[in-house]
Amino acid sequence: MSSLIEGEPGFVLHARQYKEHSLLIEAFSLNYGRISLTARSAKKQNSRLKALLQPFTPLTLSLLKGRSELWMLQDCAQAGELIKLEVPELFCGTYVNELLYYLLKHFDPAPELFGLYLNVLHALEKRSDDMELQLRLFELSLLKQLGLALDFHLSSGGRFKENELYGFDINTGFFPSSGALQYSFKGRELNALAQERFEETQVLQTLKSLTRQCLSALLGTKKLLSRELYRSYIKTMH
Repeated sequence: MSSLIEGEPGFVLHARQYKEHSLLIEAFSLNYGRISLTARSAKKQNSRLKALLQPFTPLTLSLLKGRSELWMLQDCAQAGELIKLEVPELFCGTYVNELLYYLLKHFDPAPELFGLYLNVLHALEKRSDDMELQLRLFELSLLKQLGLALDFHLSSGGRFKENELYGFDINTGFFPSSGALQYSFKGRELNALAQERFEETQVLQTLKSLTRQCLSALLGTKKLLSRELYRSYIKTMH
């Protein structure tokens, strides 16, 4: 039996053609997490949905929920101004969309993550000084949602020694390191992360390396288009 859900806040993560005039959409919603939708007739030339169903447009969705994982989009409306991202910030916005698309399970509600997603998009749009921090906080929240909350303590339970180096294993946590690993982290930065002190550039760089290590393990062989586009962009700038 189908039921109608109205006024659900959400964003389009990805859309592709479905049959002749319809779209198959992956969306990120406030109360249902990642959802798959069909939007009938959205590809028709005169469809008003065509312009709305774009990434970074805040929407309110009317959804017809059925028995299968594929829901139907009954209607949608813009719920605020389009979030306009310019290059290179556009690559970062695409990056967070790809993470949600590839890693978030269907129907896994993540309201806290949804709020941090909004924070990231607005920081990118304004080119705020805290763009980097907002990206890292989003990644941390996503990892937590996926069951991989980072615990900034040694796996043995002790504190990090400020001038010692440590490695990280996605399954067992932090451990003392000789520095020969691909990723080694100073105890000083790890202690700062444990206390949520993000002011220093090196602390944020350590957090970036940690989240990248975790996300790469979860992504496996999946390639992120956003990273390839960013690398190509950097090459053109030199």
